[in-house]
Amino acid sequence: FNDLGGFKEFKEWFNLRKFWHLDPKFPKQKGVILYGPSGVGKSLCASCLGNEAELPLYRFDLTKIYNQFVGQSESNMRQALNAIESVAPAIIWVEEINRLFADNAQSHTAHNQVLALFLEWLQEHDKDIFIVATANKIDQIPAELMRPGRFNSKYEAEYPNQDERAEIFLLHSVK
Repeated sequence: FNDLGGFKEFKEWFNLRKFWHLDPKFPKQKGVILYGPSGVGKSLCASCLGNEAELPLYRFDLTKIYNQFVGQSESNMRQALNAIESVAPAIIWVEEINRLFADNAQSHTAHNQVLALFLEWLQEHDKDIFIVATANKIDQIPAELMRPGRFNSKYEAEYPNQDERAEIFLLHSVK
């Protein structure tokens, strides 16, 4: 976070939770959705979380799940989720989740099955996995993905105000 200007409220929120995996009494953390317009630093913010929590950060590219053969997309998703669980504790970054699970996305069976598998896993997994998902348009994310129990919070990333712009400028002009 030392190299990330702005995001003050989010940094405070995450700093209170970043060592959740070390304290068995701390409430389980599922993750967060960072949403807002392109270019405000959502991906940069997401990429900082591993360092802040002193955990490995892995990028989960959902586009590589889909396959043209019947049943293969679902199998790929199961394998990916098993692989994610095997690296716990960790932070998993899902970039532009709104594009992959948008209401207006493919409506074929494989897409629906992959979404169902992901939703069930988000709700049910018991590993120390924190998901950080970024999205440009939160209204394009299916409502079932936004239900309580799947993510701990949503954070709207906005264009930086004057003070935040000055902070960002100083961070990058010093280097």
